Amino acid sequence: MTVVPAAPCETALPPGDARPGDGRWTVLAAAALLLAVEAGLAVLAFVPGHPLGALAGHIVVCAALAIWVRRRRRDAPDAVALRLLATTLPFFGPLAAAGAILQAVLAPLFARSTLPVERWLDLLLPGDRDDAPPAPTPGPGIGHGTLPFAGVMIAGTREQKQALLTLAGRDFEPVFASALQLALHDGNPAVRVQAAATIAKVEADIHERELELERACKAGGPATDAALALARLHEMRSRLAWQDASIRDEHRGHALRLYRECLALRPDDADLRLAVGVLLRETGRADESAAWFASDIAAGTASARTVFACMESLFDLQRFDDVRRLARDHYERMARTGELPPDALRVVEYWRAKGLLAPPGGSGP
Repeated sequence: MTVVPAAPCETALPPGDARPGDGRWTVLAAAALLLAVEAGLAVLAFVPGHPLGALAGHIVVCAALAIWVRRRRRDAPDAVALRLLATTLPFFGPLAAAGAILQAVLAPLFARSTLPVERWLDLLLPGDRDDAPPAPTPGPGIGHGTLPFAGVMIAGTREQKQALLTLAGRDFEPVFASALQLALHDGNPAVRVQAAATIAKVEADIHERELELERACKAGGPATDAALALARLHEMRSRLAWQDASIRDEHRGHALRLYRECLALRPDDADLRLAVGVLLRETGRADESAAWFASDIAAGTASARTVFACMESLFDLQRFDDVRRLARDHYERMARTGELPPDALRVVEYWRAKGLLAPPGGSGP
């Protein structure tokens, strides 16, 4: 089952992202005219015998602006700016018109330094374009950067949201989960319908893949690559934002069982040990997770990702002294290996600084 986009992403997401300069001349002209009229009415209000006339003129101007804005197309490039002007003019008078002029002048200047949504997609999913450079993949337990996708669903245009949903349906990755969850509650019915259809397609594709891997596991035994792929699939399903907590817990249990079966035959696989420890923490067993990682750290075989995951488990247990100690003892190596994304490394650096400054026996974070 495939989703055929109505238009390519390059059309739905134009370079520069819905240029803010479009329609600004209309805003400038309207605001300049209103500034002159409102300034004249403000002066008239201080002339003896004319305050009521100035107030009546202000009401007429505000009403005329509201009627004009209401009759304009809702999707016009200047619609948002004009609606804001019509809302603020009754209360601020000439100051509202001056603010609209300032906004129309500054918006194109700030737009030159912003990344278009199309570029966001290239940076977050470099594999989607043939000419994009490869990007490092964060390991288990390290958060994925989903904020730009969520930002598109919160502040993007309808075309941008639909283009993102089309991309999510065609090449689904877990980083899309939060954006799809937001799209289900979008104010535009078309976006909600497409989000529901995308989620249904993703669920069907994942379920079909799960059945294939289960058949392969039954044919080849628990130590096959299919078992490992099935464990990763269950782990991925446990992180889909639109699913119920009970379903996510069920997938975590399946993933943990399969990882343990694979680890029994591959005891030296560091990635498998990391995955088991992370899932122990995610299933509410932070004490077991911390002990699991501590054995690897004591043996000197722990990677930077393992140390960071251990710090997360210790933080859940409120063992802040141990978090500071790990950050202090392992920061140099973690920074040198480059295994952690910048955000995670900044967290370790913060706890290292806390460890260097904390008095002996300190227990607070």
